[in-house]
Amino acid sequence: MTIDEIIKFVNGEYVTAIGIIASILSLIISFFVLINVRRIRRSYLFRARVPELIEKLSNTASSISEQLNYFDGMTVNISKTLGDAEVNLKSLKSKVKGELNKDVKLLLSQIDSLNSMDTSFFKSLKKLFGKESSVNNENYKIKIQKIYVSLYKITEKSKNILDDYQWGN
Repeated sequence: MTIDEIIKFVNGEYVTAIGIIASILSLIISFFVLINVRRIRRSYLFRARVPELIEKLSNTASSISEQLNYFDGMTVNISKTLGDAEVNLKSLKSKVKGELNKDVKLLLSQIDSLNSMDTSFFKSLKKLFGKESSVNNENYKIKIQKIYVSLYKITEKSKNILDDYQWGN
């Protein structure tokens, strides 16, 4: 084989077609590697951080439960506790996917709507009647109870998912 034949072969249609196919295959393989690396990273973050977040959310749920037992309409302590829950839920949201992620987003929106309740309405009632309306306190308490139940469910779902990961899922 002479140098002219080698150059003609390298510049030929078959080698060009093989090069194009190899480039496309390498692009597809790179895409699958990227997806798998992201999945492994998410799994690692989940296994590393979620146990701590579960513990914090469990403590927050316990705190909310205690505050509901002695609910007197004072929202300062509950607002702080819900703020703690919101921070931990946002961290959890970035580490989970699927149904649990949707549940976390829903709970975050519930907490946000509760935090944005117009407290001036409660203050105007207090000025008008000399005390806060028991109806509004009960509505507030019911919303907090729903948040507590949702928080408990998310904590249990997270524990179950973590158990599944530990069994190799």
